[in-house]
Amino acid sequence: MNDKSKTKEQLLRELSLLRTEIAQLEQLNVKYKQADEERKETKIFLENVFNTSADGIIVTDPFGTITMVNPAVEDMLGYSTEELIGKNSIELRPEGSEFEEKGRAFITRLLEDGVIRGIERTWQKKDGSLIEIDFHAALLKDNDGEITGAVGSIRDITERKWAERKLIEYQKQLRSLASQLTLTEESDRRTFATYLHDHIGQSLFILKIKLETLLNTVRSPDISQHLQETTGIIEQLIKDTRSLTFELSPPILYQLGFEAALDWLFEQMHNQYGIETSFQNDKSPKPLDDDVLILLFRGVRELLVNVGKHARAQHVTVTTRRDDDHIVIQVEDNGIGFDLSDVDISTMPSKGFGLFSIKERLDHIGGRLYIDSQAGHGARITLIAPLKSKNTTRETS
Repeated sequence: MNDKSKTKEQLLRELSLLRTEIAQLEQLNVKYKQADEERKETKIFLENVFNTSADGIIVTDPFGTITMVNPAVEDMLGYSTEELIGKNSIELRPEGSEFEEKGRAFITRLLEDGVIRGIERTWQKKDGSLIEIDFHAALLKDNDGEITGAVGSIRDITERKWAERKLIEYQKQLRSLASQLTLTEESDRRTFATYLHDHIGQSLFILKIKLETLLNTVRSPDISQHLQETTGIIEQLIKDTRSLTFELSPPILYQLGFEAALDWLFEQMHNQYGIETSFQNDKSPKPLDDDVLILLFRGVRELLVNVGKHARAQHVTVTTRRDDDHIVIQVEDNGIGFDLSDVDISTMPSKGFGLFSIKERLDHIGGRLYIDSQAGHGARITLIAPLKSKNTTRETS
């Protein structure tokens, strides 16, 4: 009885274990079905993303042969899917050493990093035209880490690059027009300044001499007093006319050159703002084209005016030197300075010819502007501009 009873108990236990295993298998089967459904949904989702993505998606084998493309690639390149599959991605690259070098650099970087984001490349469409793309790529690897291919997404940026190039072109044209405008304005200034000096100034001087001659012949005290007052007014007009002439277009800038004009400018700044100025010149010849000459003179004047109005400086040192085929000008003051991180050059105080304008025009002619300053430690601003080309002879040093 015991043996039979024991056998029955064993059978019951085995039956219970079997039922448990069956229940576990049923639960596992449900999970597998759920996972399979999720995989199907994920596959459908990825297929939808793949097929509807506005960006082109390309999959290749380890050797660069295209194995999959989405419809966006067809639209971008003009090839059908059948034409693209089996084609090596290198075949989409335009001919030429420049594109070959960029292609090799791209492959090298992808193999080294495994992922590339936001690299710009040029591909050739079926009709032979070129398309500029923004390329993201990543290597595909198996569980053992072996490369099985690569996947890349491309975005057509041809229109954006065209717009960028047009913007740069327009900026160059604008700078060129600004430079021409500067020369035209300076020509008008010189014409007006010459007229002031040769006509109005001379007429006032002659009038003053005649009044002084008349004053010597007048016996009436009242008339003599009126003549003296009138002569004084004319003398002030002569001074104002001379000052306006120099303000418009200093004759010394063209007659004696840049450094001589700076000496005159320093005297004016001292009279107006009380700033002491030291001038250091390496004495080397510095031939300048008229537009550069005007730009630098106005630039230095603007810097000195800024020092006088805002820097609270007592002393300014200006140096000019020649560095190969460039002139280097430094304006350094002992004022309050400023923190460069808190300053936007385009919003610094100015009246039409501020630092931003100077920098823009220097950039246009191949020059540069550097600012070095710390709060409480003054400022040093450096202007660099090209000298006149060798095929001209006039020097302004």
